Amino acid sequence: MGIVSYDLNNLPPISEEEKAHYRAMATAQRAGGLNPCIDCSDIPELTDEQLARMRPFREVVAEIKARQKATV
Repeated sequence: MGIVSYDLNNLPPISEEEKAHYRAMATAQRAGGLNPCIDCSDIPELTDEQLARMRPFREVVAEIKARQKATV
């Protein structure tokens, strides 16, 4: 399978089936998690400094792709 890339400003639409899947996952998560056997209570909350450094995922992916193209 080859590399799939998308124009981040023109992403393909999400199908109704995908939307239903994401809604079901969100509902399960609100109801106690997708896997209640996994205990996440020992994971510390993010600090204000960590939250301030965060960037949108798409922005990070675009930067990685730009680096890859520069090395080719």
